[in-house]
Amino acid sequence: MNFFGHATVAVAIDPDPHFVLGSMLPDFASMSRGRLGDVAHPRVATGVACHHRTDTAFHRAPAFRSFCAEGAPALEAAGVGSGTAAAVAHVGTELLLDGLLLHREDAAAAYRAALAIEGDLGIELARGSEADLDRVLGRLREIDLPTDYASPAAVAGRLRQILAPRPRLAMADGDEDRILPWLTRTRAALGPLVGPLLAEVIDAARLG
Repeated sequence: MNFFGHATVAVAIDPDPHFVLGSMLPDFASMSRGRLGDVAHPRVATGVACHHRTDTAFHRAPAFRSFCAEGAPALEAAGVGSGTAAAVAHVGTELLLDGLLLHREDAAAAYRAALAIEGDLGIELARGSEADLDRVLGRLREIDLPTDYASPAAVAGRLRQILAPRPRLAMADGDEDRILPWLTRTRAALGPLVGPLLAEVIDAARLG
């Protein structure tokens, strides 16, 4: 699940902005090419734990597993390399889900409140630099909601950026055009499943 999806799950469990921020922090660290370490602030740390429970529940969800299982061979049939196809099916589904959740006012308000938090939260990185993490957070504050995720074409471009640093997964020339029909179909198929999928993940993350 991507960061806005994590905020959506978190606010249903605990609307405290520090908790919601923690639920997104591992993703923000990854976006800064780092990895989250210890977090001293207790509410933020509880949110980080929720992030991991949420990811476990989401990755086990039959709907998500189905999109990955069906998406990878469909993308390969369209001419996408096997490693790239598997990555696009996984990450692309997560980004499309974020785009389908953007209309939720409670999640949007919680997301903004979490990003507005400043000050020392005792965040340590196991890899990467705090300066890079701060730059990611600053850029996200400027962007506000990640509205690009509502567009399959924008998601295709974002996938190119995400996968570029990993040679075995990086998209080849022309892959954006090859994956766009699948992203468009998947967004339409995912739409009716968002409510049940979200409820399933929230229940598992809350009980975890």
